[in-house]
Amino acid sequence: MTPKPKVLFVDDEPAVVDGLIRAIRQESFETFAAHSAQEALDFLKNQKVDAIVADQYMPGMSGLELLQHVAQQYPQTLRLILTGHQDLALAHQAIQTETVFRFFTKPCHPFDLAISMRQGLHQKMLEQQNHNLKQAINSPRSSRLLDAHSATVRSLSKQVERITDLDSTVLITGESGTGKTSIARMIHESSHRSAHPFVTVNCAALPRDLVESELFGHERGAFTGAISTRPGRIELAEHGTLFLDEIGDMPLELQPKLLTFLDDRRVQRIGGKESRVINVRVIAATNQNLAEHCQSRSFREDLYFRLNVFTLHIPPLRIRKKDLGELIDQTLIRIAQSRNHELYSLSQEARQALFDYPWPGNIRELENTLERSSAFCDAGQIIYPDLALPQQCQNLSDSSESEPFSTKGKTLAQLESEALLHALDICQGNKAAAARQLGISEKSVYNKLKRLHSTPTL
Repeated sequence: MTPKPKVLFVDDEPAVVDGLIRAIRQESFETFAAHSAQEALDFLKNQKVDAIVADQYMPGMSGLELLQHVAQQYPQTLRLILTGHQDLALAHQAIQTETVFRFFTKPCHPFDLAISMRQGLHQKMLEQQNHNLKQAINSPRSSRLLDAHSATVRSLSKQVERITDLDSTVLITGESGTGKTSIARMIHESSHRSAHPFVTVNCAALPRDLVESELFGHERGAFTGAISTRPGRIELAEHGTLFLDEIGDMPLELQPKLLTFLDDRRVQRIGGKESRVINVRVIAATNQNLAEHCQSRSFREDLYFRLNVFTLHIPPLRIRKKDLGELIDQTLIRIAQSRNHELYSLSQEARQALFDYPWPGNIRELENTLERSSAFCDAGQIIYPDLALPQQCQNLSDSSESEPFSTKGKTLAQLESEALLHALDICQGNKAAAARQLGISEKSVYNKLKRLHSTPTL
């Protein structure tokens, strides 16, 4: 059964509110009442509504000022206002600035109000569906990742199907470029939350001093530069999915606050005095070994256990050779369709080279290679020179097998340093390529090098 839309009426005259509520309830709405703007704001901190109808003239904060606050803090809420005839110019201006969806002059007929609310809510639903569709179109790997036929991928596909409609936290692991973001989006788009936002937070890309503000939001004046109130990514993902990418790079000092949110689902903005419950599913992803990070105390063990309710591991492309041919063909079809071009083909030598290459960058590198080579090939056929496959890292796995690291008498930190330096040597100093080979982020390579150079030698 579809839930009834929730509507909050705000008017300092109880008789007006009671009359509207009695009439609107008959139109299949769930209704709430507040008798001042401040009471409405306090109510919204703990209860999400689909629409708010406010009277313009109230003691203290006016209805339009209230809806301006709502537009900033709860942009998905439909906003309507009741005004007198003398306020028509003001109401028109509010509509033009998108502060309100529609205005009504008093006395208004409840039936007309109900129709307008239904129209506005339907419009917002279509906008959200359109946004989700654009995201799906712009995420080409999401529909193809699990179409391959290897036993490993079939097993992964079954796991995804079983957890899609569960609200439990999911941890996705795998090397860079294997498609962790695409799997997370696939879970969201196949779930009952698909009509709501899919919000991504890349913990490695955000500056350390901005991660907390991005996640939890802030109030105006909370810190230097906070010139306005801003909801965090968690609030923006309400009723949808919050995807925490590169969770292994979450600053250690912020991890307790994230753990608290995962436990009670309450968010308090920086500088705020109140907290509110947020209904959201959390999916995290990492290319790092979080269990090892817990042992080295660079990641909280309790947060790791809280994230690791369901684990999905995406295998690297080099051990999925049964899937490689299908992924190549699917990617070439997509490229041709996006360019309105006839289907590209591969020479036998080029196809064999693709199968021989170890793909340290996984699916992302495969797609980039085919995008580039198809753009420069002649007559729609990709030959071996068009691929321009890098040579410096092709022999890393063979080299590491033929010259294994000796672990005797060495600490974990020493072994990690040796592996990093060896990868950089094989990749001729290319930090991005070394990061792909080691299955860590490029930022992690820089951080490890910085720690290595700052460690005194004995």
